[in-house]
Amino acid sequence: MEVKKITEQRNPNRSIERDHQAGGCGARPGDRRAKAMEAARKKMMEFFAKQENLMNLFLAGAFAALSWRSYQQQKEIDVLEAEKSALRSGNMAMSSTMWAWREHFFNLAEADPSSAPISLARLRAIYGEEEMVAEATSSQLDGDIRRDRAEDDAVNEPIIA
Repeated sequence: MEVKKITEQRNPNRSIERDHQAGGCGARPGDRRAKAMEAARKKMMEFFAKQENLMNLFLAGAFAALSWRSYQQQKEIDVLEAEKSALRSGNMAMSSTMWAWREHFFNLAEADPSSAPISLARLRAIYGEEEMVAEATSSQLDGDIRRDRAEDDAVNEPIIA
């Protein structure tokens, strides 16, 4: 190892001692950085010159992008599932409340039709029970006289052999 004194031009009285390593004799710190950058550039060019390396890099980037998208979608799904359970519980509560009010109105109308706020016939029309009662009555009256149309079609259909 050789120790060399270098004097600066601004201050000729001041000298700096430097320890020069092998291959670094006479080199400035900026020169070392430049050589390191050049070596790194060469290695990168060698790496990117191979098509296989480029494909692997592309696939790794695609995997990272898809993983990120999947993570974001999973967060969104978790939020939506929480909202779904909250909506279901709210719907169940509303449904049970509506059923309780329905039963209350029917009980009021059946107990004292004159003082009920809504008549029993009107309640049945609102809740669609009037149609079911009318259909059940008409089908019971027709009973044996009326046959199902599907049975008629099956009986009258010609047999093709």
